Formats: sequence, structure tokens, C-alpha cells
Amino acid sequence: LKAIMHDATDVVVYVHGFNVSWAEAVGGALALQLMLNRGGGTDAAQQVAVVLFTWPSDGQAMPWLSYKSDRAEGSASSGAFARALLKLRDFLAGLRDRVKNSGEKICGQDIHLLCHSMGNYVLQNTLPKIDDFTPGDAFPRLFEHIFLCAPDLDDNALEPGQPLGRVHELARSVTLYHNRDDLAMHISDYTKGNPDRLGGHGAARPVLLHNKVHQVDCTEIVTGLVEHSYYLEGWVNQDIRFSIEGREQTDPVRRRTLKADQANVWEMTKR
Repeated sequence: LKAIMHDATDVVVYVHGFNVSWAEAVGGALALQLMLNRGGGTDAAQQVAVVLFTWPSDGQAMPWLSYKSDRAEGSASSGAFARALLKLRDFLAGLRDRVKNSGEKICGQDIHLLCHSMGNYVLQNTLPKIDDFTPGDAFPRLFEHIFLCAPDLDDNALEPGQPLGRVHELARSVTLYHNRDDLAMHISDYTKGNPDRLGGHGAARPVLLHNKVHQVDCTEIVTGLVEHSYYLEGWVNQDIRFSIEGREQTDPVRRRTLKADQANVWEMTKR
């Protein structure tokens, strides 16, 4: 990865969601890489390599049982994900020291994190374990961008004091993509007895989000029956690509308008 990053290649760490077999997880990672590199951005030289973190989802969708089993597996896998991120932290710290002491050149590329659906639950359970092995009062900044796509989490998860309330410390910017017509979120909400989902109507109280967290409502531009994996295609995928290229949230090339009078609440539009 370090070698290819010297050739204008960013890395996206990808954590898949619920009801995904091993083969489907690999296919999803490959699809994400192909879509991000398909030419939908504006910087032809910028390439993206996707690294899959897979956790043992059943991939069977058995009513009630599979969802409960996947939640348990997602929580249990958080220890492995935390260990991987802490290894990344130590590698980057060692790289910084080598640059300082021996003049080793750095690539100038970035690492990002994209979690889909229940993959956000894996991330949520990972944060306390990182905290256990992090000195000081803040997490290390490992990523340039974190993309929370259709997160199957409570709609207050990003608020201060809540399970994902410190996720912004890991990145320069965090983007939440949600869809009010996401059938998977409705199923999680009504049939699993969960509170309103973050991936459905977004954050319950957007004014409480950290200023590095941007919420994007994708409802108007998402189509399809399930409308759950929209990060893989169309304007949402292109919006992710624009972030990877380093474009500002306010860049007019994005198909977005600000909602209400808040600086971090957006709506994607067809124009």
C-alpha cells in the first residue's frame, strides 16, 4: 500500500454491513474501488485503492436471527478492528520519525474510512477499545475523511457523550449520508425494535453535531427498491470521490444545497 500510494493513490478502508457473505464483501470492496476510479471525479491522476475489513456477517437474512447474530458478531469484531487501527497509528508514527530523522519521503496521499450500514456499528464499538490504548484526551487522527453511509445506528449516536460522539477526532472531516426512503432503515426501525435510525432521517439534533461532521440527505437522488447501497453509484459515489480529491464541502461542483440555516446540513439535488 505504501508503494502504490507514492503513485498518486489514496486508500479507502471499507467496512461492509449486515447480511453480507465473504464473497459479497470482497465483491462490494471491488465494486467500490471500480466506481471510485471510473472517471467520475475531476482529477484524473488521483487513484483509489480499497482495503476491505471484513467481519463474520452470516449473509443469510434469516428473520430476526441473522440480524441479532450479525449485531453480536459486529460488536465482537470491534476488537480486531481496533487492533488494526492501532497498528496503523504506530506505523504512521514510525513513518513520521523516519521522515524527520532520515529524510525518507512521504507520498502525500491520504487514507479514508467508509463504513456501510451495520459496519458503522462495528466502528461505534471500536472507539472505546481505541480509547483504552490511546494516551491523552483525543484519538489519533488517522483518516482524512470518514464516510458513514446508511448507518444502522440510533439517530443520536453522533451527539456528545453518545457512542459515536468522538468519531470526528479520527479524521479531518466526517460525512454522514442518509436516505429517508431507505427500506433497510425502516425494517431495522420497526421490525427490530430499534429507535429511529441515523441512516434514515439523519441526526435527531443536527445542531449538536461537531462542526467537522456534515450530514447529507440523499433522498431526492436515490432510486431503486431497497435504496440502501447508494454509496456505490451515481451522484453519492461521485460526492465521495470529490471529498477524496480534497474538494471543500461548499464546492459548487457537488450536487448539494444547504438545508435551513445550518452550515453542516446538506441535501443532494437533481438540479
